[in-house]
Amino acid sequence: MIEEDPWDELELGSGEPDLLPARRRYRWQIAPRIPSELSAQLPKAHPLLLQLLFNRGVTTFDQASLFLTPERESQLDPSLLPDMPAAVERILRAIRGDEPIAVYGDFDVDGVTSTALLSESLARAGGIVSTYIPHRLKEGYGLNAAGLTYLRDQDVKLVVTVDCGVGALPELALAAQLGMDVVVTDHHAVPPGSTAFPAPLVNPRRPDSQYPGGHLAGVGVAYKLAQAIAAAMGRDDIAAESSCLDLVALGTVADVVPLVGENRYFVNRGLAILNTAPRLGLRELITKAGLQLGKLDTDSLAFALGPRLNAAGRMRDAGIAYRLLVATSVDEARMLADELSALNVERQQLTRSAIATAKENLVGLPRGARILMSSSRDYQPGIIGLIAGRLADEYGRPAVVVALGDEDSVGSVRSPGTLNVVKALQSCGDLLKRFGGHPQAAGFLAPTPKLIALYHRLEEVAASEMGDQHPETVLDIDAEVPLSTLSLSLHQVISQLAPFGAANPVPLFLTRGLRVVDSRIVGQGHLKLRLADGAQDIAAIGFNMGDRQSEITGKLDVVYTLQPNEWNGTRTLELNLKDLRTSN
Repeated sequence: MIEEDPWDELELGSGEPDLLPARRRYRWQIAPRIPSELSAQLPKAHPLLLQLLFNRGVTTFDQASLFLTPERESQLDPSLLPDMPAAVERILRAIRGDEPIAVYGDFDVDGVTSTALLSESLARAGGIVSTYIPHRLKEGYGLNAAGLTYLRDQDVKLVVTVDCGVGALPELALAAQLGMDVVVTDHHAVPPGSTAFPAPLVNPRRPDSQYPGGHLAGVGVAYKLAQAIAAAMGRDDIAAESSCLDLVALGTVADVVPLVGENRYFVNRGLAILNTAPRLGLRELITKAGLQLGKLDTDSLAFALGPRLNAAGRMRDAGIAYRLLVATSVDEARMLADELSALNVERQQLTRSAIATAKENLVGLPRGARILMSSSRDYQPGIIGLIAGRLADEYGRPAVVVALGDEDSVGSVRSPGTLNVVKALQSCGDLLKRFGGHPQAAGFLAPTPKLIALYHRLEEVAASEMGDQHPETVLDIDAEVPLSTLSLSLHQVISQLAPFGAANPVPLFLTRGLRVVDSRIVGQGHLKLRLADGAQDIAAIGFNMGDRQSEITGKLDVVYTLQPNEWNGTRTLELNLKDLRTSN
């Protein structure tokens, strides 16, 4: 048993520790103006809309039409995904032979929506289907021996993974020993050395993949598999959009994959379903979250519904979220929505306290450390990713947060874009039991005695990749605009670019030389301003920017997104601040 915190022995560099790392710094980069010959192709469009399209690589009339009105034709043939024919053949053999099939998912929103979508689709196809989602605290991410043994004891003959499995070579070998076949569907990076994969691997990120859209979420891959099964059986009902794309939209937005190509269609169509005819469980969750049907957008999914569904796996059991998605009675759906909302409140309170503790731990970091680190035996493993994300966001450096255990410890790594954390963890493979994730968000399981060596190794990788300077994060500003041009009608023009998300962010604007009419701190450390340019004034909110009030010494240049604000039946425009500086 480890009696002391292993980080206590950590010694990097020399000299006194910093009181706190420097806050995240932004470098403002304004997009170049659209060439006049391009804007002339769409003379009737709003000039700012044309600029925003140009900033997103849309330079022709046809591209603009497809971007602004995503069509069903933008979907790609599922058979183009690697190993799709083999996956469909094995699944159909199980359906026709009445072999029990288990859909094995993950405990986040992408995994839970994937599990619900594929289990429902296979059941409509006539399959004998059960589901298995591992417990985050007891089992950890992905395929594991206990789960596979349990499924073998339930007489399962075929396991189909969703949103996991690409790095589970030992577990796939165990499944074969137990007499079960496995079909893996995943969207995470394929680890080196996985070319001779022992099972069908449907993954658009395989090095040999010819699939034109490599940005699918796990639920997107599950939907393409359902489409392929439907095509093979000649049955449209198996993968009907009305029963699938609400889940695809939710998982795609929650997993922060790029909203380009067919993902735009998935989310656009899925939002239409959620706004008009949501499934029973989501209808109750929408009501519990205080949202209105007809007004749901990607923010509603990312910041209201997604966190409530995620709270199940973070705080207790992801099966609660899964049962809500497949609920068939109002009473059950309402009870589960209440439970998820209560868990989310608990998660928020626990996260706030843990973030405060993590910031206190940063005081002991060695001077010049490139990687932020915080560990505790008190950290709930379900929220360490949230803590790491907050640290990385505020301080602009990769952050490692570890929930310490006696023998093994669970860690989460987040990066603001300055370091590919999956590649960094690949360099530490000999110090880890397992790892996986995305370039800016990953997790790992490591023997507790190896944590010091792990931190040293990550620092070495970061030094090589990042150099000695405190990294600056680029704020890609779409346009500089005067305050007098801002209006709700302009916001409506900008909204034509929706759905917003990764690779199509909410447009960022810059306005210079604004006078501060009012400044105060509200809520949990948010900065509330009233800004004016002489002809017009407008409200502005800077979330988690309360500590920057001291920087307001004169007129301000501000970078922001636009958002409508409704209060007492009145709708006004508000600036959502991303950064501010004193005007020169």
